[in-house]
Amino acid sequence: MKNLKKAVAIVLTFAIAMSMGIAMTVAYFTDTEEEVNVMTVGNVNVELIEQQRNEDGSALVPFEDGKALTPIVGSAQGGKDKWGMPEIENYVDKIVYAKNIGAEEAYMRILVAIPAVLEDTVASGASGNALHWNFGNRLDKEGDSTWNIGAWQVAGNPFFDEFGTGTNSEDSVVIDGVEYNVYEFLSKEAYKKGEETAAPIVGFYLDEKVDYDDETEKYYMGNVEINYDFSKGVNIPVILQAVQADGFADAAAAFTAAFPEKIGTYFTDTIAASDAATDADFEDAVKDPDAKNIIVELTEDVTYDVAAWQDEAMGGEKTDKIIIYGNGHKITFNHKGSDWDNIVTNGAKLVINDAVITNSGHNNGPWNRHDLNFACDVELNNVTSDKAMAFKANAKLTNVTISDANTSDTYAIWVQPNGQTVELDGCTIDMLDCTDGRGLKIDEQYVAAPEKVTLVVKDTTFKTEEKSAILVKSVAGADITLENVDISGVAADSTNEVWVDEASTAYADLVTVTGGTKILEP
Repeated sequence: MKNLKKAVAIVLTFAIAMSMGIAMTVAYFTDTEEEVNVMTVGNVNVELIEQQRNEDGSALVPFEDGKALTPIVGSAQGGKDKWGMPEIENYVDKIVYAKNIGAEEAYMRILVAIPAVLEDTVASGASGNALHWNFGNRLDKEGDSTWNIGAWQVAGNPFFDEFGTGTNSEDSVVIDGVEYNVYEFLSKEAYKKGEETAAPIVGFYLDEKVDYDDETEKYYMGNVEINYDFSKGVNIPVILQAVQADGFADAAAAFTAAFPEKIGTYFTDTIAASDAATDADFEDAVKDPDAKNIIVELTEDVTYDVAAWQDEAMGGEKTDKIIIYGNGHKITFNHKGSDWDNIVTNGAKLVINDAVITNSGHNNGPWNRHDLNFACDVELNNVTSDKAMAFKANAKLTNVTISDANTSDTYAIWVQPNGQTVELDGCTIDMLDCTDGRGLKIDEQYVAAPEKVTLVVKDTTFKTEEKSAILVKSVAGADITLENVDISGVAADSTNEVWVDEASTAYADLVTVTGGTKILEP
């Protein structure tokens, strides 16, 4: 047997759970690309956090990818540092925990899947494991030595029903042909805004007995071959689930209602993850017909054709989410038709992060010809656009800037009233470079049976030359909530955030405004 000569890159791919109709949040991230995305239903909002010790062990810092997983040197049962972490060579920090960042109290559950063949590799019990992982730590941010491995049940922040490992769900799942053991960590109490959980994962290491034979090109533990393809890295799927505490007696009741399926089923949905450096790469990725969830990393600017109705739709009939990480690159939606070309999916929610979005092709027209027409549920995070947008379904915009100088009398955002919720948080609407540029309009034009829209605008600035910041023209009215909205740059009215269109005077009472004022259009 030769000495181990190949390092095993550790790759953690986090799976996505599905909404079951209860207000909840599902968090997704992968450390290999340092991606974080949080998808929210209702008012529950949580995030999954990953950290490691810095070089001298004095502080915790964000986790860095590209770690090599090699057999430890020394004993994992030896000394501990001030964080309670083993002082051994080749120990890989991977501190994973959750935080409630929403307004509602929430129960949380973290599910961890470990490749079965790496547990009980040569015998049952930890001594027979090729891969070891440490859990049960609640790390004090100041490095208090009383917070060490096993100090899990902490006054004011209990996480597990029992001291120790949480619950081995006795559930297993096959992901991409590999069998995984699944572990369940269920919160004992609800978490309020700002509260953090304990960390069910704090680190990994390969057993000192793991070796590599460069003649057979296989890995062994003792004399037992490890039947695992290490060339693909070690994949540890983790799911964070959260359910509102309100209305439930305890966490068990909440998760029984929100996630009634066997735990293992939440890992079975295919995640198609790929990099996109060319237009063809991008199209192949977002049009995957079989993936439950699609994740695309842009490494270059790309162009994607869009057309009328459902043509050029992204995803397949089984796809739930399409998540695009732009990494600062530009996505150009090329209009193939002359009017009403839609950015559309086959029912999936589209999430675009950290990107510039624009269009090409047929992109000129009157105020109601918006250049980026989203005909699907969409979430835009840290996005900049030089084209106006229209939303036909639910939309959530966070840290989005829209400025369109393309035509005159253009609304930056047009919402077709189909009963959806549209949210703007930390956005900038700057239409000063557009002649008679306008802000946001809820307009029933082209909608056969308008339904009331819920509009929430927070920490957002409007700069326009014409009309009010928000104009409503709909027989269904609208419920509008405003918080810290800056309309000082709205030339036509820097006092009233909302106008009711003169054509909708009869329905003015159906327009409710909280946190601001409305008037009839002068």
